[in-house]
Amino acid sequence: MPEGTINRGVSKLDVEAAIVLHLSVAGLMLNSVPLTNIKVGYDSVDFFSSARKYSFGFKKLHVFSCENLSGIKIEKEDVIYKVYDKINLKHFNNHEEIGYIKGKDNFVKEVLIYPSQRNGAKKTDIDLLCKSYLTKDEINMFDFSDTMCRMKVSSLLKEKGLKGRKVATYKDKEYSREIALETDSRIVTEECILVCKEQSDQILIYNDKFETLVEDIVSNSSAVSKRTTQINNLLKSEGAL
Repeated sequence: MPEGTINRGVSKLDVEAAIVLHLSVAGLMLNSVPLTNIKVGYDSVDFFSSARKYSFGFKKLHVFSCENLSGIKIEKEDVIYKVYDKINLKHFNNHEEIGYIKGKDNFVKEVLIYPSQRNGAKKTDIDLLCKSYLTKDEINMFDFSDTMCRMKVSSLLKEKGLKGRKVATYKDKEYSREIALETDSRIVTEECILVCKEQSDQILIYNDKFETLVEDIVSNSSAVSKRTTQINNLLKSEGAL
C-alpha cells in the first residue's frame, strides 16, 4: 500500500467550485445565497432564503431535484439508496497491498482500502470505505445496519487472507493480532426517477446522473478558469476592481 493519500475520481469540492465558476461566468448564477424553499407558479418561480424572497419568470423550467420544491406534483419512483460506511482499522497488515475488494451482492458491494486520514494516524494506518445499494425497507433493517456491515467486511478480509500485524514467531509459525474494525460513520444518499404528474410543456424533468450533467463543466473547468482570469485582469486594468 503506497504511503500518503490515494486519489480516486474527481474531488467533489473541485466539481462544486467548477460548477459555480462556470454558471457565474455564463451569467446563469441566479443567487449565491443558500435557498431553503422553491415554489413554482404558472410562469414564475419564487426562491426563499433565510432572509428574503427572490422571484423570476420562466418559459421553460428545468427540474433536477424535488427537494424543498413545491407548487408542482413530482413523485419519486425506483428509489434506491447509496450507503457509504467508513470503518477504522486497527492492527491491520495489508501485506498483499490490496486497495479494492468487490463484494458478492448489493450489501457491501465495494470496499476501498486507503491510508488513514484520521487525526494522529500513523503512515502505516489503514481505513476502509464500504459502498452498498439498499432499498427503502432495507435501510432501516438491522440486517443491513453499520454493525452488520462491519461484520461482513471482517469476513471479506479473512476470505482474502488479510491478517492483523505479526506479534510473534514460534517454531517457524507466525502469530498475528486480530484485525479490529471500528465503525466511524455512515452517509446515505438517495437515487430515484422523478416523474411529473402534471401535463405541462413548460416543465422538463432531468433524471441524468450527476456525473453526466456536470461532465462538460468539469472537462472545461480549466478553460473557464482561464477566461475568468482574463475578465478579472480586464476589470482591474479599467479600475473596476
